[in-house]
Amino acid sequence: MPAAEITGPVQLDALGPRGPYRTRVPETVTDVSGAGVARLSLVPPVYADRALSALRAAGPVSPADLDALLGAAGEEFATGTVGGLGVLEYEHLCPLARARPLAAHLKSVAAGTRAWLGADGVVDDLGDGSAVLRPAVHQVGHPGAAQLRVELPFPNVWVAPWSRADGTAVLRDTLVLSALTRDRALVDALLAEPGIANVYVGDTPTHWMAPGVPHDGYLSDFLMRGKALAGPRWPPLSAA
Repeated sequence: MPAAEITGPVQLDALGPRGPYRTRVPETVTDVSGAGVARLSLVPPVYADRALSALRAAGPVSPADLDALLGAAGEEFATGTVGGLGVLEYEHLCPLARARPLAAHLKSVAAGTRAWLGADGVVDDLGDGSAVLRPAVHQVGHPGAAQLRVELPFPNVWVAPWSRADGTAVLRDTLVLSALTRDRALVDALLAEPGIANVYVGDTPTHWMAPGVPHDGYLSDFLMRGKALAGPRWPPLSAA
């Protein structure tokens, strides 16, 4: 079933313990063309504090009722209407409103880098009020650049130089590190660095996963540290 046509800005009220709340001067949300598509109510701090207090005071759900409550919530999420929008209308409207802020977020973060792709912008207006986000490739000057710790929800790559003299500390906070090397000493050093979650040697895709491989950790990580090593067969590595 196609999405229904949206004829004007959608009122997005805040939802509190006593029901919907609408501010006198809502914030306007625009699409890629600059047209207003929604009016968003932002609550004052005192409203948020009272809502949190009400949530803390609410009693727990009994185990017998929990499955039914989660089922009802899932059904509402899949078929319900919020702010006059059904699921299809929301899926159509939300990307239009997000494209422009994402492109602005990228422009701000990429200041001072060299753009190899996406220098003229990443929002490609399709002419019907919709748009697509094109890939962006930016080069930074050193391996400790702050941009390397920024992840955006569209194709985006930060390129940085690295040499052995830079050490492994600049590679911390990495979920998967691909090492195109046969240097056992280097791989040993990467395995010994606790800030690198997984080390994939060679052309192993970074999205590769397997049962028993701690791609993003285990619940027991507060007791021990797990790390995956994936790659071609080679002689055993020295202890990390």
